[in-house]
Amino acid sequence: MKRGSDYRKKGYTYSFDMLGEAALTAKDAQKYFNDYMSAIEFTGNFQDPKAKGPRPSISIKLSALHPRYEVGQEHRVMTELYDRVLTLIQKARSLNVAITVDAEEMDRLEMSLHLFEKLIRSEACQGWGGFGLVVQAYSKRALPVLAWLNALAREVGNIIPVRLVKGAYWDSEIKLCQQRGLSGYPVYTRKEATDVSYLACARFLLSESVRGNIWPQFASHNAHTVASILTLASHRDFEFQRLHGMGDALYDRVLTQSGVTVRIYAPVGSHKDLLPYLVRRLLENGANSSFVHRLVDARCPISELVQHPWTTLNSRQTLHNPNIPLPSAIFHDRKNSFSPNIEIESEWLPFRDSVQSFFTKRWSAQALINGQPHSGLPSHAVIAPHNHSIQVGEVSFANAELVALAITAAQEGYETWKTTSAHTRADALRRLGDLLEENLAELVALCHLEAGKTIQDAIDEVREAVDFCRYYANEAERISDAPMMLKDIDGHARPWQRQGRGIIVCISLGTSRWQFSWVKSPPLW
Repeated sequence: MKRGSDYRKKGYTYSFDMLGEAALTAKDAQKYFNDYMSAIEFTGNFQDPKAKGPRPSISIKLSALHPRYEVGQEHRVMTELYDRVLTLIQKARSLNVAITVDAEEMDRLEMSLHLFEKLIRSEACQGWGGFGLVVQAYSKRALPVLAWLNALAREVGNIIPVRLVKGAYWDSEIKLCQQRGLSGYPVYTRKEATDVSYLACARFLLSESVRGNIWPQFASHNAHTVASILTLASHRDFEFQRLHGMGDALYDRVLTQSGVTVRIYAPVGSHKDLLPYLVRRLLENGANSSFVHRLVDARCPISELVQHPWTTLNSRQTLHNPNIPLPSAIFHDRKNSFSPNIEIESEWLPFRDSVQSFFTKRWSAQALINGQPHSGLPSHAVIAPHNHSIQVGEVSFANAELVALAITAAQEGYETWKTTSAHTRADALRRLGDLLEENLAELVALCHLEAGKTIQDAIDEVREAVDFCRYYANEAERISDAPMMLKDIDGHARPWQRQGRGIIVCISLGTSRWQFSWVKSPPLW
């Protein structure tokens, strides 16, 4: 507070961000809770008679307040985390210190909105107008979220402060979607698309239908964005925000010429906690396409700096970035395995219903020889490890006679299979991968019931089997198409060819259920 006194005299105010990453333990969460509580008390009790402008506020991160801030633990979030944030709100309101909930990864968006709605409807928030949240414009759901918040504010009769930012987790959002094999990206893949989204959100926030319901807080260091907002605005019921140490010259002018409040977002914490924060800021503002980077680049003409982002976006051949393929197409030679996003309701609810439709099924497993089922040893029940009242199905293990029959069948089939081309074998393996993916819901249900796996673990297990099938199919074709010349002992190159190794017995112990489906499929060689 003392370090910011000079800015406070100019008319700036602050939002203090108590630095801290996601809590991994209850001890971590308690520490961050204590830090937030201390910050609220200090900010509320600090008096600076020379300060101008609104009182400083505090920014909190929900993931720092609970070690299981995740969709799979939403019940605990809506009870344990709710109580913890409510305590902070009650203390903050008693000292007239506004609280803003920082935005985090897109997978947590819906859960954070559920929690925010429950909190804003609580008695502690009624008639206050000091509890708000952050919306990220790079999200494809940014404008719908703002519309929802406007309707919520109107319904509860409470002003909701909303800080509009462009977003700080873009790189991780893209990579996580690719790694998880999702159907698309929750964020825009072009920087100018995010800029257009920001201006569209700003236009909405400045509209008369929103005025009095939401208090807009525009966070940006882009002079074009700031000028656009001042041009769009027909009133001054909003504020700007900037990061500590950035945008001084720009916002000194805004503060003196426009009369709009400017709030400085200032990190508070140890050097250890500061590093992750600075990395995010570096990624956000240090990219070649960022306004801050281009502003100090002498090679960047002024005409580009002042160009409207829609003009730039509209000049592209595609609205999406073609250099960022969809998650299904990240591999140049094969399709990535697919996973529904169980963190968002629009994908999770139909997938959950599909998985649960198999919960009453009773599977039967027995030896499969030459495509025909064979019973061996007497069948015994397979019981779910997490609930012994659930019978998943029954299994009949092979006896010695069936093992001999399987070896004989393999020997007979080998005579034909060894002359089958690698391309035909590879196609069969790809088809197996496709069938696994097409039956994802049933296989997930089976993994969940038989092995007690979580839904996400079960999805990942099936995906791994699918990836194995597609990868090794490609490898078989690559090896078979490679030139097969080998230098003999006398130095002469001689042609050679691969052929089958014969009958192989594979014993899989302690492996994932579907991970070795590619081993049990017809061998490539």
